[in-house]
Amino acid sequence: MNNDNHLDIVVANSNTKNVGIFLGYGNGSFANQKTYSTSLSSTSDVQSVAIGDFNNDNLLDIVVALIDDNKIALFLGYGNATFKIVRLYSTGFESQPYGLAVADLNHDNVLDIVVTNRFTSNIGVFLGYCCDVFLQQTTFSTGFHSGPHSVSLGDFNIDGVLDIAVANELTGNIGVSLGQGNGNFHEQMIYPTGFGSNPYSIAIDDFNNDTYLDIVFANYGNETIGLLFGYGNGTFGNYTRYATGFHSLPNGITVLDFNKDNHLDIAATNNGTNNVVILLGYSNGIFEAFTTYSTGYNSQPCAIAAGDYNNDGQTDIVITECDSNNVGIISKFC
Repeated sequence: MNNDNHLDIVVANSNTKNVGIFLGYGNGSFANQKTYSTSLSSTSDVQSVAIGDFNNDNLLDIVVALIDDNKIALFLGYGNATFKIVRLYSTGFESQPYGLAVADLNHDNVLDIVVTNRFTSNIGVFLGYCCDVFLQQTTFSTGFHSGPHSVSLGDFNIDGVLDIAVANELTGNIGVSLGQGNGNFHEQMIYPTGFGSNPYSIAIDDFNNDTYLDIVFANYGNETIGLLFGYGNGTFGNYTRYATGFHSLPNGITVLDFNKDNHLDIAATNNGTNNVVILLGYSNGIFEAFTTYSTGYNSQPCAIAAGDYNNDGQTDIVITECDSNNVGIISKFC
């Protein structure tokens, strides 16, 4: 966030209605948090953040979802870890925006924004126009009372166009909408995740080395990590689940090669058991029994990301601890 080639952390502080930034020193330690208010409104409860260069000035910007205000807010960066809120965009009356993803959906070299609107059960797409300006939201249904929670983007049918995968928490399924290349999407295809599964977070990558993108997700309700393997034509099959432990309540998920064996691994936050679970992967899409790492008593970890925060060539994990109001780092765990 300040162009010093050290990874920094950006976090959504829900109760204090702000975005927090921790600047990294490159040795695994961080400066004290800088905060930026998400709105002049005292009700602007921020739920998620995404990063991108929205005005093509080669400086990173931030977009946040304001669940109570039913808006997304755009912060423009100055390249020195300072930001200014410039615009608010409505996601619709009582929409409750939650998850965010950022990419160029219509090939115009301007970033677009995708948001999950939980209460109105749709995906909102804001197409970037120019110089941090976005067009009015276009919505795509995720099904009646589906409660979409998390969204991710990838090319599932190898046509050079980005598609949408969304975790529909309330209806217990993964929805896949194929892109048309102009910011519009086809009707959602549904893949059930099991009764009471309540999928929360979602990520996309190729887990079985067949060059086709697969989908992984954290099932909060039935305490599993789920995998859907892609066929390369926009459809998915061979649903596989891995238990994360009794009362684990997995909610956040990320994907990287944690043990440097050139195979993707999965890490998830277990909100109920106060730990991080790691599943080490093989090249065929099979994963070893999980290993857990404690995040502390009553920490209730609820979001996760990964990167090399101390420049030792090893992947570290950063988590948000929702009950203890901390950001935590786990290093050198494999």
